[in-house]
Amino acid sequence: MSVSFFCPDAPTASTPCEWCEDARSQGKRRDDWPYLDGKMVQDEAVISSWTDVEWSRTTCSPWCKGSKETSVAPEANFANANARSLLALLGLDAEELYGSASPEECREVLQKIMLLTNKEGAVSHLDREATDERRTRIETVGGMPTFKQGPRMIGVPNTSADTLRRIEYLREIFSYGASNNTQVCWG
Repeated sequence: MSVSFFCPDAPTASTPCEWCEDARSQGKRRDDWPYLDGKMVQDEAVISSWTDVEWSRTTCSPWCKGSKETSVAPEANFANANARSLLALLGLDAEELYGSASPEECREVLQKIMLLTNKEGAVSHLDREATDERRTRIETVGGMPTFKQGPRMIGVPNTSADTLRRIEYLREIFSYGASNNTQVCWG
């Protein structure tokens, strides 16, 4: 799971679909057909019936218009554990992994970010080593206790540099919210 930080009211810009160019070259070779319920569909009549317009295979799918609306504001996505740590560092509610900050709150968060990034060792308590462990459990089989291997749990390491890099991403997002008078949301 992950948490995205974004400005929902930010303006958008039209950008070309990154998949369409490949679709056009695949369409010329006629060796890439769409899938429906796990089965390859090669009937052009069926494909064109999915939309009002016949699919000319100049886009990556019958539903793609060849471009998409993308926010001009910066965005970031973090793993739940990292997002929770960052929210707590910034004095925001880390209990729930969703929320929002008004433009005024964005300015307050920026002040906290400035303090965190200018103080040596301010984020070192979030450092953690990599872990790789397998839990063992005892089950009774035929009246005899036996050891069973549980799932393998891998913990990704985190360094102060990793945390500061994530804080820099948040600085960009909260700066955009403060300077453009728009809220920042996460969830």
